[in-house]
Amino acid sequence: MKDLDCGFEYIVSLIDPITPMGREQLRNLPFMTSANEITESHQRQLDMAEKERKVASIKVILSRIRDIRGTLSNLSSGIVLDDIELFEIKSFAYWCGKLKEELGRCASWMKLPDLSVVFSVLDPDNSGTESFYISDDCDDSLGGIRKEIHRLQRIEVEDKESELNRLLQENVEIENRVRARLSKRLLENCEALYAAMKIIGKIDLTVALTELNRKLGLGKPDISSGEYEFQELVNPEISRNLNL
Repeated sequence: MKDLDCGFEYIVSLIDPITPMGREQLRNLPFMTSANEITESHQRQLDMAEKERKVASIKVILSRIRDIRGTLSNLSSGIVLDDIELFEIKSFAYWCGKLKEELGRCASWMKLPDLSVVFSVLDPDNSGTESFYISDDCDDSLGGIRKEIHRLQRIEVEDKESELNRLLQENVEIENRVRARLSKRLLENCEALYAAMKIIGKIDLTVALTELNRKLGLGKPDISSGEYEFQELVNPEISRNLNL
């Protein structure tokens, strides 16, 4: 039999966060030695246990949330975001809103920032969906240019190529200006986006810990600075290997 140690690695392997942010928080989880830290961790799990009826829907929403750390790094560095990155941020804001709505009244540690401004910036035509594209509503002249491009592409006119190429180039230049403008506005909300990512990671990890408690039948221990007394102590890894 392999060395079981104390079963710590086995327990960690059972904790299964859904999001990249939750998995990162699990990897970086410090070994808690402060009674306050331990108490706060226990309280977060109790807070989440109170939302047991909503856990399934919370997990569905968490599964839709993308990892936008790379996109936020580009944004905070002043890089103009491309369409995929703009979509990632809009999708993130969309599902953050859904998660915020699902959580409803909740403990302060799981309160997400309001990202409705971020969503609105990327939803100029008020579609209300997570999809993103540079629509005609992003610039006053886009609609007319695109309409003329479409018209020229459908007809056979002599010497139309130069005019078509000019319009296509103008369309590209306008779209680039739109991306730059959107990126600048999103930069103003970068701090809120980072905060939301951190809170989502904490929510995700807490859901995973709460489910582990339920799966293994774990209870909340009392914290004492004196002598410790253990009753009916179980090592889950040994129990598994002995099929207990």
